[in-house]
Amino acid sequence: MLALLLAAAPSTATVVGSGGTDRFLTLCYHDVVSRRSGDLRAVEEAAFVEQIEFLRTQGAHFLTVDELFAAREGRAKLPPQSVLLTFDDGCKSFRRKVLPVLRLYRIPAVLAVVTAWSEEFTGADCEGGVMGWDEIAEVARSGLVEVASHSHDLHHAVQINPLGSTAAAASRRYDPGARRHENEAEYRARIARDLGLSARVLEAKLGRRPRVLVWPYGEYSAVAVEEARRAGFGVLLTLRDDIDGGIGRVSDLENVPRRMLENYPNLETFARAYWAGGPAARVPPDPEPQRAIHVDLDMLYDRDAGVMRRNVERFLERVAFLKPSAVYLQAFCDDAGTGNVSSVYFPNRVLPMKAELFSFVARELQVQGVLVYAWMPTLSLVLPDAAETKALRVRQLHGGKPRPSRADYQRLSPFSAEARRKAADLFEDLAIAAPIDGVLFQDDAYLDEDEDFHPAAQEALKRLGIDPAKALTHEQARTWTARKTAVLIEWTDAMMTAVRRHRPDARAARTLYAPTLIEPESEQWFAQSYPASLRAYDEVVVMAYPLMEKVADPLPWLRRLVAAARSQEGALHKTVFKVQTVDWSKKEACVPPDTLAGWLGTLLNAGARHLAYYPDNLFEDCPRRAAIREFISTERFPVAPYQAANPK
Repeated sequence: MLALLLAAAPSTATVVGSGGTDRFLTLCYHDVVSRRSGDLRAVEEAAFVEQIEFLRTQGAHFLTVDELFAAREGRAKLPPQSVLLTFDDGCKSFRRKVLPVLRLYRIPAVLAVVTAWSEEFTGADCEGGVMGWDEIAEVARSGLVEVASHSHDLHHAVQINPLGSTAAAASRRYDPGARRHENEAEYRARIARDLGLSARVLEAKLGRRPRVLVWPYGEYSAVAVEEARRAGFGVLLTLRDDIDGGIGRVSDLENVPRRMLENYPNLETFARAYWAGGPAARVPPDPEPQRAIHVDLDMLYDRDAGVMRRNVERFLERVAFLKPSAVYLQAFCDDAGTGNVSSVYFPNRVLPMKAELFSFVARELQVQGVLVYAWMPTLSLVLPDAAETKALRVRQLHGGKPRPSRADYQRLSPFSAEARRKAADLFEDLAIAAPIDGVLFQDDAYLDEDEDFHPAAQEALKRLGIDPAKALTHEQARTWTARKTAVLIEWTDAMMTAVRRHRPDARAARTLYAPTLIEPESEQWFAQSYPASLRAYDEVVVMAYPLMEKVADPLPWLRRLVAAARSQEGALHKTVFKVQTVDWSKKEACVPPDTLAGWLGTLLNAGARHLAYYPDNLFEDCPRRAAIREFISTERFPVAPYQAANPK
């Protein structure tokens, strides 16, 4: 067995520098128990010893916090295969079961303590309870354990919306009595008070101010990071293990991802799931295949609160049956189906709120373990002031004069600094209101070959040496297309900067039209570039809609899309192929199950890793849930090669 495990482990040959690296793996343990219990975050004592022995056979170097600071300051390099061991909550099992192992092997570790719990001996779900201060002091005197703050009293949930959803205390609170959300000053003061108190208590009890902060539940914001920095914390630990395989870097000790041990892994699982892709691995482990449902929140909304709750419950039951890994959840209102967005489902400073529904549904999905991407318009915002919207809109030339483009589709100009500020405020308020895992930018992020001639865009043309009053030459048109493509990416970058102030780990996904993959000249039509988008976003969601694109023979066309992605290194790992489930040309008739299965099976057989579909209609069971589950459920990987029943 050990030989097999050694073969599964990564090579130690590829490291940074000569004899050193800037990469390290952080493991997160909770309770260490004598035998299995209902706590799926616990590890059996015998298994813990096996894991430490395995790491030692792999040549792991167990890090101290001093070594991290020395590496960050350039005084040393981390040894290859560096591992930081961390233990959350201050469970009594740490002193009884973990400390003897650390002493035996002279291994350092970090112990995160919730100071309020150790004051009151309550709060944690450790099997034997939490340690008191005498026990924590004994652990600290060992010389092997760095005692960290796990906050004073942030390790609990707070209400975040009027419907009663709760999230980690790092989120903004909703006060049902006052019927309002916490503002930034109140939020900042709450975080500052808690972290400052925790640091002072630890210093008073242990004689040393803590240097490490472990965020409760791994949740935090950029504002919280600022307050942690002011409180004197130099290392901040999260629970994200999907960032570069969970590998931390000494250059970013304020955002250290950790791999949390769960579900009582045996040694083989530990070797493959927690150590494979370790700090000296040649490449990070492949991302898990994404299976996403793209959902209209308009379908769940109802003016009757009781009906709306029942709609949400039915939707959540459908998601629980389908078991996707992600939901692209509409955060805006477009019940008229025009694409023009004049209201949203979250509180904000820019547009009217139809109902505070988005954060409620998003949080309920996350409780199921589903990632939530907020599906948001990129440009098609209709501001309350009609004159302001008109002034900020994309323009085309008509009769040699610029005027707002497309009367039916009111997109803001991405060249306008004022439009960008308005949109950034909206995106920031989204991130404040809801615990999101990512943002999916809608397909309205395009500019056709006759756009944009907004005054700010004309100034951009002039900076390129192009006279906006004259017809563009072929070369000038190419230059202008490239600039428009870049400006749209810059716009979404600005939106993500606003989002990540409150959701630092939020992922960015961009919707692209299918021709951008297989028709390079389509950049001129849309100002969308597949290669540029691969560089700019965490995921690229391709609208693989055969009926919308009026494709005569869908299956070869789908294979061609996948082949185009495969031709670019790493593109399949970042590309989600999204199929349509309704035929919009036939009054939204549901695509037959065999046809839909043929499309999805063809994509998989061609090599696609990530799949999604849109829309999902729970009231008409479209797509038929029993049929789509085979392709969308995370429980069914890998899906066997599928032979389409309907070749068309």
